[in-house]
Amino acid sequence: MSLFSLLYSSAAVHPMRDEELLDLLAQSRTHNRQHGVTGMLLYHNGSFMQYLEGARDEVLALYDRIVVDDRHTG
Repeated sequence: MSLFSLLYSSAAVHPMRDEELLDLLAQSRTHNRQHGVTGMLLYHNGSFMQYLEGARDEVLALYDRIVVDDRHTG
């Protein structure tokens, strides 16, 4: 398997509370572990930046899910 990576940024639709971020982290860790995806999610002042890596199909499938998530835009 070759490693595929993707980097994106977006804006939260509202400032996220710590509890919301912790829930997002828990959900992401579970899903990503099951699909062999690793990476890093940064959140600061209403902005997200995320780096994802793994098998191309898995990363792109995850990104398709991220794009339609209503917690962020752009």
